[in-house]
Amino acid sequence: NNCNALGKQYYIFSYPEMDLTVVEPETTTTDLYGREYEFGVTDCFEATRDYLATKNIEIPPRAMFVDDYWDKDIDYFNEETIAQWNHKPISNLNEIKENDVLIFRIFSNLNNHCGVYLGNDIFYHHAQNRLSCRESLFPRWHKWLVGAYRHGT
Repeated sequence: NNCNALGKQYYIFSYPEMDLTVVEPETTTTDLYGREYEFGVTDCFEATRDYLATKNIEIPPRAMFVDDYWDKDIDYFNEETIAQWNHKPISNLNEIKENDVLIFRIFSNLNNHCGVYLGNDIFYHHAQNRLSCRESLFPRWHKWLVGAYRHGT
């Protein structure tokens, strides 16, 4: 239902009677979707953490990230760190499921982006200079996908 997906009221007028019906969203997406990007505050890690919290999956707060860490050979998205989130690696990236954490390596030798798989080749993330959003893994993002991790397995 678009009303729920957008988190907005719908005003429906019948014709020819012109009776008004107001449909309220059952869920809201405004807290997660459409956020402005701010490194260390509302970035990919915080988006992933906040999204998983809505699914009762807790990730500990981040270590203080160094700005442009990927250019300084600092890898905050390594297996040891992700293991502290109670997430285990998925060996076959073709078997990812809803709520799996996705790790990307974008124009870098280090892991430098994360998101959450939503199913049907769609994931939630927050890329630099963009609003937080749902987006297709294919064709753009899949080429940078280097790992996936599942909670509690």
